[in-house]
Amino acid sequence: MIGKEPWHGAARPIFLSLIVPALLLNFVLGILHVFMKVSVNLDLPEGKKLSWWARNDYGLVRRTYAVHNPNSILPDVSMAGWYLMIVLVIAAALAGFWPD
Repeated sequence: MIGKEPWHGAARPIFLSLIVPALLLNFVLGILHVFMKVSVNLDLPEGKKLSWWARNDYGLVRRTYAVHNPNSILPDVSMAGWYLMIVLVIAAALAGFWPD
């Protein structure tokens, strides 16, 4: 409809209640990723350390951390957190289609 505001009815509060936790979760998962990378780099020899500048090494960091710390649940928490964040972002995007 022409002239209708894009955030009508309950869409805006629902969107905000989904996107804010997704952003906070992304921040926490970033810190977890850095913690796991630091821990892995302390255990690896000099020639095999993970690069600080690599952007898409989340899976590599999780796998390497799991190999060096087999009793830790951090790789599983990290993977579940990324899936939860994806679900929250998709739900927030769909909240824009919430009916009046």
